[in-house]
Amino acid sequence: MRRHGVAGLALVFMVVVIACSDVPAPTSKGNRAVGADVQEAEQGKPPPKTQKGVVPKLTGVSVGDSKKAIVAAGFTVGTVETLGLFGTPTNNWIVCEQLPVGGQSPSEGTEVNLTADRSC
Repeated sequence: MRRHGVAGLALVFMVVVIACSDVPAPTSKGNRAVGADVQEAEQGKPPPKTQKGVVPKLTGVSVGDSKKAIVAAGFTVGTVETLGLFGTPTNNWIVCEQLPVGGQSPSEGTEVNLTADRSC
């Protein structure tokens, strides 16, 4: 019975060691981990340049900047849905899809619907 306890403890120890070996080491940017760099990279593209009457290309842009670009181009913001099961899209989420797509010229005031997530 005692042998099974020792073997079980050894197995748990090995699993912990293997799991911890996959954790990335901090970068040279102070004590920030690599994961923080990835989060910064997922903040989105800069806001697109807008042209009146042309739907801007919003894929990869933050929801907040996308809403501003839609209004600046003469359209209205439609629904903002999420890709995941849970969550309310915030202005720092990224636009993954849009309808109508960027580059089209529908009538002024048309709703532009967005689908967003924390990252695409």
